[in-house]
Amino acid sequence: VLAAWETGGQLQWLRIDEATSRRSNWTTPSGDATNRRYPSIAGNPRGEVLPAWIEDASWNKGGSLAWQRFGAEAQPTGAIGRKSDTPTWDTPAVAVRPDGSFIVIY
Repeated sequence: VLAAWETGGQLQWLRIDEATSRRSNWTTPSGDATNRRYPSIAGNPRGEVLPAWIEDASWNKGGSLAWQRFGAEAQPTGAIGRKSDTPTWDTPAVAVRPDGSFIVIY
């Protein structure tokens, strides 16, 4: 089970073991952040995880979509991807394709 949330302008996520209910340490995407909001997260069968979120959105103002892939050990495997100018009130959704790759929908 994966869980993602925002606190203090930062996105955080962790894994919860279904059998034992043990939680991993929480992880954050790379870089400094002050306004990461509306997280979505998915994991594939290889243990890779992709959280996505919106940055710099505010009341009645869109922001930028961002995402970062993590390996099975919760280490980033690349830079943060970004797409600017998301519509107002937009939030991302992350899904896993049958081949294990990710798709971000917003």
